[in-house]
Amino acid sequence: MRVIIQSADAISFLTKEADFAWSLFQAAELEVRATERYVLVGLAGIYSYLASTKTIPSRFQKVAWHAPTFVVVFAGIRALGLGVRQWQLMRYLRTLEGNVLCADVNVLCGNAKALCPVAKIGWAHSFIGQRSIVALSAGLFYVLLATFTIFVAYQMTKKSGRQPPPPSDYQDVCYYL
Repeated sequence: MRVIIQSADAISFLTKEADFAWSLFQAAELEVRATERYVLVGLAGIYSYLASTKTIPSRFQKVAWHAPTFVVVFAGIRALGLGVRQWQLMRYLRTLEGNVLCADVNVLCGNAKALCPVAKIGWAHSFIGQRSIVALSAGLFYVLLATFTIFVAYQMTKKSGRQPPPPSDYQDVCYYL
C-alpha cells in the first residue's frame, strides 16, 4: 500500500520519524560493539580471578570455569536481539523511503519520476541484496568466543577435577578407626 503525501506537515513528520528511526539503528549498532568490548573485559577479569585464586571449593570448580561460557552465550543472545531490532528498523526505513521518495504513479516532489523509474532510492534501499558484514563478523565473534570458553572450561575442569587422596591416606584413616 502506497501513501502519497501532499502536505508539508506530513513530510516534516516523516522526516523527523526517519531521523528517529535512523538514530535507533545507530544506537543498536553502537550497543552491539560496546557489548563485545564489555564481554572481553569481563572475561579477562573472570579468567584472571580464576587463575589466581586457590580458594574455590572443589565442588564449585566446574561451575566457576563454565561461568564465562554463560556470559558469552547471554551476550550473544543480546547481540542477536539487537541485530533483529536493526533489521526491523532497516525494513521500516525502506518502507518509508519507498513511500516518501517514490510513489507508484505520483512522485512526491512534482514530476521527479525520472529519479526513480524502477529502482528505489535511499540509504536503506542500497542494502537490498547485500550480505551484512557486520552481522557476519558479530556472529563469528560470538561463535569463536563461545568455543574458546568451552575449551578452556573443559581443560581446566579436567585438570582440576576431584581426585581421591593417595592410598597411604586411606590406610592411615582406617588404622585410627
